[in-house]
Amino acid sequence: MARCHPARSPSFEAGRAERCLKRPRRAPPSGAPGRSPSDADLCHEPPGIAVRTTVPAAVPTWAPRLRVVLGLLCGSLAAYGVEHDRLGGTALKAGMGVPTLGWPQQVGTEATMSEPPTLLKALLTERHMQSHTAFSREYVAVARRIDPALSSTAPGREQYQRWLSGRVRTKPHPDHCRVLERMFPGRTVVELLSPVPEPQAPTERETTTNRRELFHLGGAAMAGALIEGLWSEPARMQSALDRGSVSPIRLCALRREAADLGVRVVRVPPSTLIDEALAQFRNVRRLVGKKQPLAAQRELAICGAMFATVLGEILFNEGQFPLAEQWYGVARRAAEEANDQYLADIALAGSTYLPTYTPDPRAVVENITPRLDAKHSPSPAIAWLWGFHAKAHAMLGDLNAFQKSIDRARQALDRSSPDLVQPGIFSFVPEKLAFYEARGWVELNNADAASAAADRAISLYDFTETTEPALARFEQASAYAQAGELNEACRIARTAVQDRRTYHGVTVAARAHEFDRLLGRSNCESVRDWREVLTSLRKPQLALTIGQSEVV
Repeated sequence: MARCHPARSPSFEAGRAERCLKRPRRAPPSGAPGRSPSDADLCHEPPGIAVRTTVPAAVPTWAPRLRVVLGLLCGSLAAYGVEHDRLGGTALKAGMGVPTLGWPQQVGTEATMSEPPTLLKALLTERHMQSHTAFSREYVAVARRIDPALSSTAPGREQYQRWLSGRVRTKPHPDHCRVLERMFPGRTVVELLSPVPEPQAPTERETTTNRRELFHLGGAAMAGALIEGLWSEPARMQSALDRGSVSPIRLCALRREAADLGVRVVRVPPSTLIDEALAQFRNVRRLVGKKQPLAAQRELAICGAMFATVLGEILFNEGQFPLAEQWYGVARRAAEEANDQYLADIALAGSTYLPTYTPDPRAVVENITPRLDAKHSPSPAIAWLWGFHAKAHAMLGDLNAFQKSIDRARQALDRSSPDLVQPGIFSFVPEKLAFYEARGWVELNNADAASAAADRAISLYDFTETTEPALARFEQASAYAQAGELNEACRIARTAVQDRRTYHGVTVAARAHEFDRLLGRSNCESVRDWREVLTSLRKPQLALTIGQSEVV
């Protein structure tokens, strides 16, 4: 029969707890294994029932719980010490040596078990599009430009999270691959869903790195003045132009420096000039912000437009499309402030690289058609815009529009002032027009016409340039591939990549992969040799991001 206990007063409970602490521990029978007392053994037995095990007075009842709390606390300190040390701190290193008192060593915390983010997650975070809603909106917009039928293929929330974490076992659906690679030009789906590689520590001989190597590091190495300047200077120039005596000698020197950079940027690895171009732009921007005579103000705006165009070219070649767009935009604004339509057209042509290599041919047409429809005089800049127009229509499969645009480009170049037809990014030359024509014929699958145009371009190009001669070779190789001559096609493509003067920027990398797709599933020896060379191309880098403390 169950015993019924009367209600116990607080004084009774306190007395019973004291009696429990004073009772001596009863030794267990010989050979019987000892056991730790539980809370029920200590203080919760019913009155009149003999206590089988007790604790000595020196060990309070809360000791077992204290051991648990200490274990949790020390384990947390150890985990925090790991994270703090990873971030460069040393204050809690000693905490890692504290015994965890039962805290499982195999169980990782968020700090110890975090995996490196995928490239997709890193790029989306930089664009502030990491939420599923923001990503889906951008995905649908890009998919609609490719094919309206793809606009309904956006991934669900669960699938999107698998993409971000890299927890995918097979390649996504081809429709997803098409859209993802269009969203991030120059990156394959495999790269996007792979972890971002951690930068390796440099050796002693590499500590004095040059600026080009520093530019490619991204992350912490780029978190200083260079990043700040690249993001803030366009807006500061805009402000200075809104407010606006330098000597004529200084103005002439600035103009010569800008023109010289426009030529050098196609003959050396572009990013090696970034410090020089940015420093000159800052000088011009500071002068524009002061009160200047009207003629000096106009000349400074022209110089600012030229330096900004050089920086746009550098950033485009590094695959930094959002940054390049800012610099081309401020270049065009400065040229328009100076009433220099030629430089405004050059900046517009430079900005058209971005949709061309996205690739988005319709956006190319939308970008330049208003200017081509407006009144204009023949110039290399106008010829360049017609060349972009021709390539875009070839990508869209419009043969008649392609041929008309090429003819208009040739006419504009032939009627241009000879003084304006110069090498560098501030002009457009016959070899570049031939290269654009070859590219268009490749898109239209006319191998003979493509080969003839590519041969003409290669015969005219100065091979001290770092990218366009290689691009012309790729058009020649593509023509051979379309004609079925894979051995010769792969030989030419290998030469383009392995030439020590070729800079492996975004244009060369993109064109190399486009050529590779023409080879299909062929597995002959020449194709295998080419694909080994293809793997040597520089991997795409993370985009630069504005710092949280940026002040414009």
